[in-house]
Amino acid sequence: MKKNLIKVIQFMTIIGCLNLLLFSAKAQFFGKKGPKDIKDTLLIQGKSPAYKPKMGKMVDSISIEAMDKSFYIKKGETFKMDKLGIEQKAGWVNPSSNFSKSFRFSDGIPVKIIISKKEPIYEERIEQKPTVQFGGKEVMKDVTIKTLKGYKGRDDIFYGLLEFNKVHDICSSDPATRAYFISIPEKYLTAARGGNISVVYEYYNCEPIKKKGRNNYTTWVLWLSDIEFTK
Repeated sequence: MKKNLIKVIQFMTIIGCLNLLLFSAKAQFFGKKGPKDIKDTLLIQGKSPAYKPKMGKMVDSISIEAMDKSFYIKKGETFKMDKLGIEQKAGWVNPSSNFSKSFRFSDGIPVKIIISKKEPIYEERIEQKPTVQFGGKEVMKDVTIKTLKGYKGRDDIFYGLLEFNKVHDICSSDPATRAYFISIPEKYLTAARGGNISVVYEYYNCEPIKKKGRNNYTTWVLWLSDIEFTK
């Protein structure tokens, strides 16, 4: 009887250790309070009315092309969402400092990001052109004429996962929710080199349901790297 009791205790101890290891692994992956970066469940579950921004603006130095060639947003373009044919989905709530690692859970579209680094090369020549002076007298004046001959340098290419998010209708008049403004500060490009991953996004602060607290919600998210993404 004593030997059987010892065996039972040993077996329960092994099971307890396995459970502890499993809990430890989950804690390392999710943290003690669950995933650090979570999707906007209020919009996913329809508990808060959603608004879909209709337009966006790309800064002058960036172009983005879908890897499947389904859309292309050129630098400086003001684009319309219905023309791109991109589905806008619920965004993220209170992104953490480790948000760059959440690309694995993203529904983002694989894209190529072209950063314009080329500088124009001009050829200059002087021409004389007549001008009318005060009093109606015509005189000749030297005028510099610039002709574009080409470009020097080359563009930087990055890869990314791009999300356009729905927003809470109650906060749809916020400047950040009326339209998407896509910009990538240089520090995020630097952080994405060498196979590393950085993430840039825009957010707005909102209280979708009264007395339930305010949170930061994303409007668009772009994970980027100089190597293509594989989930």
